[in-house]
Amino acid sequence: MNQKILALDLDGTAVNDSGKLGALSKQALISARQQGHILCFVTGRRDIDMVPLGKDACYADYFILNNGGKITSAADGRVLKNDFTGKEDARALISYCLQKDCQLHIFSGMYWGINKMTPRTRKYAEELGLEPDFYHSPEDVQCENVEGFTVTDDGEKVRAFLDNSDLDLEYVASEPGCLDIMKKGINKWNGIKVLADFLAIPISQTIAVGNYDNDIDMLTHAGIGIAVQNALPDVKTAADYITLKDNNHDAVAEIVEKFLLSNSNYP
Repeated sequence: MNQKILALDLDGTAVNDSGKLGALSKQALISARQQGHILCFVTGRRDIDMVPLGKDACYADYFILNNGGKITSAADGRVLKNDFTGKEDARALISYCLQKDCQLHIFSGMYWGINKMTPRTRKYAEELGLEPDFYHSPEDVQCENVEGFTVTDDGEKVRAFLDNSDLDLEYVASEPGCLDIMKKGINKWNGIKVLADFLAIPISQTIAVGNYDNDIDMLTHAGIGIAVQNALPDVKTAADYITLKDNNHDAVAEIVEKFLLSNSNYP
């Protein structure tokens, strides 16, 4: 059996603008799994951000979270990989954001910490039905266990700070107005490679699908890189194939039919 890994970005790619999988996409993923393929959601989301996905999470075999920093098994929650930021790097970034009054989200598992509330964060907390913890100093945070950070309102300040520091941290835009920060070397493609090695599936048998800047690496290096119709222009340029449909019209179903099902005419 010509088993493949289908690595799907979530927001703007696999799910529609309401954050849900379409009916045709669900059926397509069921068909792909029945033919023995491995389904993976690869996303900048953290554990806590997966809550709104609800039952749609069951359509994946694995989750690659934190832009590639964490890999978990959907069946039992087993963690296959988890890269933490360095303790001193975390302390330095937290200290800077506290000093400059920049909002900084901190994530580790289901821990979500913030240093100040904004209208955007309040709205998101209400959508999640969860309240973040507030921290007032680096000592309030277990800095040795930080999986990553996100900045949503002060991106330019934090970007400039990181550009002029020697911290072992890097950032990527994961959606408009959202800057994800993690340990250097973490990206979605490296996460896919780790999973492919774990499953003993050749890189040539990987298919990566995305729409945004943090998807370009995986589209460039996967066996097949696919951009959905609503992807950014640079993402489309990096892709081997661009779907006819967008994320609101079951682009996933188009991809599965063309690339994974037994009647596919694509190599």
